[in-house]
Amino acid sequence: MFRILFEYAPDAYFLCTTKGAFIDGNRAAEVLSGYRKDEIVGKSFAELHMIPRSSMQRALSLLVKNALGQPTGPDEFALTTKSGGTVYAEIRTYPTTVAGRTIVLGIARDVTERKKTEEKLRESEEKFKSISACAQDAILMIDNRGRVSYWNHAAERIFGYTAEEALGREIHEWLAPESFRAVSFEHVNRFKETGRGSALGRIIELEAVRKDGARIPIELSLSAVKLQREWHAIGIVRDITERRKDKKQLEESLRRVQKSMDAIIQAVSLTIDMRDPYTSDHQRRVAQLAPAIAVDMNFSPDQIESIRVASLIHDLGKFAVPSEILSKPGRLDEAELQLIREHPKTGFDILSKIDLPGTIAQIVYQHHERMNGTGYPRGLAGPDILPEARVLAVAEAVEAMTSHRPYRPALGIEQALQEITQAKGVLFDPEVVEACLRVFAIKKFEFK
Repeated sequence: MFRILFEYAPDAYFLCTTKGAFIDGNRAAEVLSGYRKDEIVGKSFAELHMIPRSSMQRALSLLVKNALGQPTGPDEFALTTKSGGTVYAEIRTYPTTVAGRTIVLGIARDVTERKKTEEKLRESEEKFKSISACAQDAILMIDNRGRVSYWNHAAERIFGYTAEEALGREIHEWLAPESFRAVSFEHVNRFKETGRGSALGRIIELEAVRKDGARIPIELSLSAVKLQREWHAIGIVRDITERRKDKKQLEESLRRVQKSMDAIIQAVSLTIDMRDPYTSDHQRRVAQLAPAIAVDMNFSPDQIESIRVASLIHDLGKFAVPSEILSKPGRLDEAELQLIREHPKTGFDILSKIDLPGTIAQIVYQHHERMNGTGYPRGLAGPDILPEARVLAVAEAVEAMTSHRPYRPALGIEQALQEITQAKGVLFDPEVVEACLRVFAIKKFEFK
């Protein structure tokens, strides 16, 4: 019965002398070592080179304890098999007396797979620690009570607290601004129960409080993970103080560029008006009405800005028209009319050589085109005309009719609006005309 139990035990059983010479071994011992029983009986583990030299002294010390009647273990050894491979075994030894002689019963459990798993886990942990230590962003873990359970070097640098000071503390009590603490506490409670929260899976910007009391803008990314049946949050925090400064500087730079561009455009607009005193201030007034129409029609901010700029310089091409034609009090002959009709193309030719944003050059090019194709200089019709150019066409026509010209007196707002209403769908885009009428009737637009 004992022989059967010995032979079929799942762990490797062996008997040896207190000097390490093998007396017997079971089938699991043969599988573990790779040796048949008759190959090891009478030989010591030293003779078989089963234990590396680095572990030999430790193995001998166990035998000494056995000789003194002391059991040992568990102790882990790397064993060399008959084929030269390595297996890891957890060994326990028990001294016993048989016929007045002390012998050792050893039980070896193969832990090679566990050892490999532990090595992989250790390697993975080392990689994580290395990545975490080198990361420029703060990496922290928060348990389901809102307490910090992990805190890397970057977190120490960003927030000013060492890992020893941070671990175990409730995060919302010392990192969240006072005005946000109640909300933060509520989020922690909801997360504890469900593992969900409005901030999870998103990147959000907010303020945090450093150890020295200073508030800093941060970018926070939160993820959830379940450990030991409890939800934990992993946060990656980036200090965006410098980015905010850079953004402000960029915005200030853009404001300066915009201001400079506006000044140049205003100068060009004034120069055009000086060449044509009868249309003086025309472009500035068109630049008031056209954007107002575009706003009413829910154009995008970029479109509205393009319309505003194009309105200020839409008559740029008149530089190429002799001033005596521009100020002629009577009717123009066909040759003079042809010169006038070329001014949108001339303006486009000038502007197309400048890196202007949006479609400003094309708007200038098309502002005298008409929906039925009777406009100039290209005779575009309907959908071929840009929406922005259709707005400028109506605004330009209304302003022109309300202003004095050498060949006619000012018509006034009411008559101008009647004229564009009658031309709705023929010369002008119906939607733009309706928007223009709303701007005057409902929004009480006035030229300034």
